[in-house]
Amino acid sequence: MAMNTLKRGLSLPRKNAGITLIEVLVTLIIMAIGLLGLAALQMNSLRQNVAAYERSVASMLAYEIIDRMHANFGNGALYATGFDDAPPTTVDCQNAGANCTAAQMAAFDMATWKCNLGGWDDDASCTDLGLGGVLPEGDGEITVNGTRVMVSIRWVENRNATAEEGRLTTLSISTELGSN
Repeated sequence: MAMNTLKRGLSLPRKNAGITLIEVLVTLIIMAIGLLGLAALQMNSLRQNVAAYERSVASMLAYEIIDRMHANFGNGALYATGFDDAPPTTVDCQNAGANCTAAQMAAFDMATWKCNLGGWDDDASCTDLGLGGVLPEGDGEITVNGTRVMVSIRWVENRNATAEEGRLTTLSISTELGSN
């Protein structure tokens, strides 16, 4: 009997055999908040990747028209255009062979460039050439001052918004048209 009393007196408190419902709910709430944060982080990453892609495309298009201007040397003034200027009506110099004049080539280059920007998808010049744009509401401007050229491209960075609602982004590149 003394042995039984000793065992009872030294016995340790009973451990919880499981977790309570409140602990489960708190854990679920913490995990849900963490997963929502992770989803928001992923959405922000995707948005930034699209913005970086659009900036890369704008840069490529700016350098493309500068290269075309270099190829049509001495005719830089023919490339001057402003924002909101529609693509010029042109002959398709790509399919017409080498029979285009310098002015026709400049008009073709400008039409191709403006159509590729994206703001002129419904324009007759773009549909005739079979070209579509890649930047949302994209448009371009070229200012020529002697041999100094400034190419500016603008577009709406948020695809779900208009230019008035979204973030209008502009990329400008300045260069000198050297001798041929």
